[in-house]
Amino acid sequence: MKISFEHLSTGIAKRLTAARKKIGMSQAVVAAHLDISRPTLSEVETGKRRLSANEFIRLAHIYNVSLDWLAGKDEVLLPVTTDGVLDKPFN
Repeated sequence: MKISFEHLSTGIAKRLTAARKKIGMSQAVVAAHLDISRPTLSEVETGKRRLSANEFIRLAHIYNVSLDWLAGKDEVLLPVTTDGVLDKPFN
């Protein structure tokens, strides 16, 4: 099964936005943590810009979610704890 970049990018963009909103951070704050501009983060969240692998990993850490969840491999959002044990799913 071939998945297009546009399809994958849209799913990732929606998950990035949902994770950011779940922890209550603004685009400006997250962008500052990534050392990018707020408009650039907005382009990422709308699927218009691709993330580098480093940015993707940093966002997973900032949002405290797994890379698999951000990439759409896991359907349930599970917060990752510092000891590597997953907590209960977010509601």
